[in-house]
Amino acid sequence: MTRMPTGPGLALCLLVFFACMGLLLTGSSLLTVALSERLGLPWGTPITWLGMVALVFALWFGSAALRAPRTHADRNYRRAWAVLLAMAVLWPFVSYALAGNWSYSFGQREGFQGSSAAADWFFRYSFSVLLLPLLFVFVRSMHRLLAGRSSPRSGP
Repeated sequence: MTRMPTGPGLALCLLVFFACMGLLLTGSSLLTVALSERLGLPWGTPITWLGMVALVFALWFGSAALRAPRTHADRNYRRAWAVLLAMAVLWPFVSYALAGNWSYSFGQREGFQGSSAAADWFFRYSFSVLLLPLLFVFVRSMHRLLAGRSSPRSGP
């Protein structure tokens, strides 16, 4: 069985993630250009989505233990990674359900959809999709570090 080279996949995912973040953080005018006038879909929506999915796939390409888990802990981390992937893939659809539009604009509206209360949930979900992968890396790194310290050492 041949192993898939992970370096190029990881590099591509990180490049895509940081390019998307750069556009978002600078407030690029490209984000507001309509991709589809009929749907009211600005380029910012797929760009943000692509960045979120790229971040989760960077975890995949950056960890051999996720791709081929050997331990019970690795299998649990792989399940957690699958949840992160599902959250990232579903982000535009959950966001649409909250906003009622593809530009994710909210305001003072009757009912929940498109309201300021829905906006709160939109921001919570969006930040979760962005921050949970970072938390995943931290927790997994700490687990590996602590597990390495508790294993018996050979020699003096």
